Order: sequence, then structure tokens, then C-alpha cells
Amino acid sequence: MLAALTMAVLISACGTSAAASPRSFATLPPEAFRPVRIVEHADSAASASPSMATPTPSPRPTRTASPRPTATRGPSVTLRGEASWGPFSGHVVTRYPRGTIVRVCGKLGCTGRVRSWGYGPAKYTGRIADLDVHVFERVCGPRWRGVCQITLQVWR
Repeated sequence: MLAALTMAVLISACGTSAAASPRSFATLPPEAFRPVRIVEHADSAASASPSMATPTPSPRPTRTASPRPTATRGPSVTLRGEASWGPFSGHVVTRYPRGTIVRVCGKLGCTGRVRSWGYGPAKYTGRIADLDVHVFERVCGPRWRGVCQITLQVWR
């Protein structure tokens, strides 16, 4: 059956059916399909085991997985400049993407890590951040100051 299918494939590949197909196929005896053992060295023929051969090394180096980067313990960026205040629900507004973790330090102390809430202030103002009222009072003092000098530490 397989031989007839193979012949049909060969005939269709040639594109012509005028080729004569053989009328009978010779069958092979089962002894033709016995396993063959390959021995590399003549002196090791007696002690050869039926295990698999050892593969030869590749001429190209193999790639190994690089170790995962470790998290930094300190801030990746530190900025110094002016900050103002506004009603930002306990958050800080910086020119970094929303959700960036920052720490704000002023003359009265530092905050814990707070989340950057939005994008701002405008670059022409010269300020590096707009702080929430409560954050401003904690690190700079009373609101009537308007602006104060801060250090902004950014964790990425």
C-alpha cells in the first residue's frame, strides 16, 4: 500500500501518467530490519556497550542565561530645586511618569516614599515638583512660604 502511494506521488510529481509503473513489488524479509551496532575502535569491539555515542562539541559557544538584575537599594536619580504646593491628595507631581516612587527632603526632614501622581510642573517655572499641602508642610514648613528648596530622590 505504501509503495503504491509512493509511486503515485512520484508519477504526480513528474506531471505525466505515461510512465510505466511496476506491476509487482518485491517484499523484504524481516531479517533486513534488524538493528545494526556501530563500533568506533576495533580494540573496543569486545567491551562496547549499547549506550548512545557522545556528541561532539559545537564550534559556536552556547548562550547562557544572564543573571537577573538586582534591585537597587538607593535612589537612581537625585534632583535639587524648588517646589510649590497644591491639593494633590497626598501625592507629588513631578516630570516623571505617573506612578514613579519618589522621596522628598526639605529643611524640616524627609517624607517616606510617595507616588508621583501626574506630570508637571511646567519646565519654564523652574520648579522640579509640586507637593501636596500636607507633604509641603511636613518637609518645608507653613504654606505661606509658597515655594521651598527640596531634594527629590527618584526610585525607578
